[in-house]
This record gives sequence, structure tokens and C-alpha cells, in this order.
Amino acid sequence: MKPSDRDTRLGKLTMEQYLGLSEGMSLKIAGRMLTLAGDYTNDVIDLHDDGMDPRHDRETLTHLARAATRAETSLAQLLVVAAQHCGGWELADVPEAIRSNMKTASRCRSAICLMAIAAEQQVRDERLAA
Repeated sequence: MKPSDRDTRLGKLTMEQYLGLSEGMSLKIAGRMLTLAGDYTNDVIDLHDDGMDPRHDRETLTHLARAATRAETSLAQLLVVAAQHCGGWELADVPEAIRSNMKTASRCRSAICLMAIAAEQQVRDERLAA
């Protein structure tokens, strides 16, 4: 993969550049999309697993929730790119597969956010009791 153009505004590769879409859509790029979707989903699942540790304080849980939200946002951007570029019948299942990953990531991110909110509420309750 050799995307040569950089997004000068951000100084990093865009999703399309990273995937190599400047050369057109192919089965190889569709495979990259699916691999990237799996990576983003695994990141959120790992963050969820980390968040299950009862020793985490609210700051750590908030950090995990923000990281999960960033990964889910990247996954959503990938879904948009896939929907735009996978119009042919041979690639029609790619956006659906990414959407399935999106559902899993969303559930994990939501659980992390709920844990962070519960930890924040516990801190507020302790402050009110003092």
C-alpha cells in the first residue's frame, strides 16, 4: 500500500488514502476494509475487557470510554467509505459485514460509558455524603 498524497490539513493519511482507494476499488481493498474493521472492533472489545476490572477509578473508565468512542468513530468512517465504494454486486456484503462489527463495538462502548457514568455518580454521592 503506497498512498502518496497526504491530507495537508491534518498531516496524516485519510481513510481513502490509507486503504489505497486512489487506484480504484478491488477485492484486495475490500479485504483491507474488513481487516481494518476487525482491528477497530477488537480494540473496543479489549477496552471493554480492561474496563471490567473493578479496581479502575472514574478517570480510567472515562479514558477507556473516550478511546472506545474514537475507535467506534473510525469504524463509522470506514462504514461510510465502504458504502460509497462497494456498489458492485461482488462487494455488496462488505458494508454489511462492517455494520455488524459496528454493532458489536457500539455495545461494548456503551457498556464502558455506563461503567464510567456509574463511577462518576459514586464519586458525586460520596461528596454529597461528606
